[in-house]
Amino acid sequence: MKVAMDRPANDHTQENFPVGTQVEVRDRFCAGWSRGFQVSDAARDGYRVSRMSDRYVLPVRFVTRDVRRAG
Repeated sequence: MKVAMDRPANDHTQENFPVGTQVEVRDRFCAGWSRGFQVSDAARDGYRVSRMSDRYVLPVRFVTRDVRRAG
């Protein structure tokens, strides 16, 4: 079993983001990261996010590995 210290420093898969946290989401087409989102709902199976520009909640849930804290 791996322990947390074995993960790379940039591994964010175990981080929990409360509602309102500014995040980036992985683009499902090119696997890059897109900015300008915030967590609108957090659940065990992932996150719902909204665009910060117009507060529109995206109609899909993002799994934890596809969300990272905005930096």
